[in-house]
Amino acid sequence: MRLTPFGVERWFDAHEARARYNIAESCARPLGLDELLRIAGAAPRPNTRLGYQPSAGRADLRASIAALYPGASADDVLVTVGAIEANFLALSALAAPGDRVIALVPTYQQLYEVPRAQGARVDFWQLGLEDAWRPDLDALRRLLREPASLVVVNFPNNPTGVAVDRSFLADLAGLCRERGALLYSDEVYRGLRLRGEIGQPSAWEVAPGECVVVGSLSKAYGLPGLRIGWLLAPPDVRRRAHEIREYTSISSSAISEELALLALGARERIISLQREHALANLRLVEDCLAASDGRLSWTSPDEGVVGFVRYRASLPSRELGRRLVDEASTLVVPGECFGVEGHFRLGFGYETPTLAAGLDRLSHLVAALD
Repeated sequence: MRLTPFGVERWFDAHEARARYNIAESCARPLGLDELLRIAGAAPRPNTRLGYQPSAGRADLRASIAALYPGASADDVLVTVGAIEANFLALSALAAPGDRVIALVPTYQQLYEVPRAQGARVDFWQLGLEDAWRPDLDALRRLLREPASLVVVNFPNNPTGVAVDRSFLADLAGLCRERGALLYSDEVYRGLRLRGEIGQPSAWEVAPGECVVVGSLSKAYGLPGLRIGWLLAPPDVRRRAHEIREYTSISSSAISEELALLALGARERIISLQREHALANLRLVEDCLAASDGRLSWTSPDEGVVGFVRYRASLPSRELGRRLVDEASTLVVPGECFGVEGHFRLGFGYETPTLAAGLDRLSHLVAALD
């Protein structure tokens, strides 16, 4: 397996430590351990053994995760070291030389590079600014005129924040079923609804047992340091992913699984706090863009804590990102990391003072550009 360097991660590694104002992160505000325990109203059991966990994840944690997905059981769940391991295991299990995979883009690079590294041919289902980044099922139908084994999607979408509704997911699942392609749905941003009365449902709700779904505690919960993710999948896919895991992490951390169980027990309180914080920060971003005299604009995100900002200037997005770090000590992610120029990803989930200061510095630099 030969993987292409991971654009977003390489960018963070090169520049994150040099920027005082990080407005690039894709997670909700990270909770402190004391805050998590206070919200949960409990503490880890003192007799928690620090040995290997069951490699599929402890049974009570898998049951708590399954409860997030109507129709799922603990047996459908494989607990992983973050969603990134879930994606790596499942996509490695599913893609092989000679396969054709269709991947929605822009998206997290892992979702198409792992199948490609496995020898699969990857074709792109392109979201477009002209459609406000909304997916076009007719475009997917055209792509599926040629057989494909897998359709990989990411909603709510990274980097645009666009979400889809139940009707769309049902149509998408039906199309995949009709064309003999397995639907693969990365849903790590699901849970932090920013508009409307109902957040995005899971693909598992419209196609239980017929798709692969990935989630985690990192993005909506603000617990990336626990490194707890999961996948739900049909039995054969889950078995193959589990077998690959025996060559990687073997199991998750005992302490992380214990804390994950507490977090899921306090899910509604955590999500409510994170949503309130995200909405307040979103208003700061909207005010900044509105005051930019058209130099900055976006399709306001539906769910999650990232958005894809378009800027009015001639310089490439990587150069804009470098100048922001060098001249304004502010970090964003260049659109080039997602294959789209003229844009950058902005994250608004972290501390409000950091966001406000970063937006101010961003505005001043962009205003000075030709």
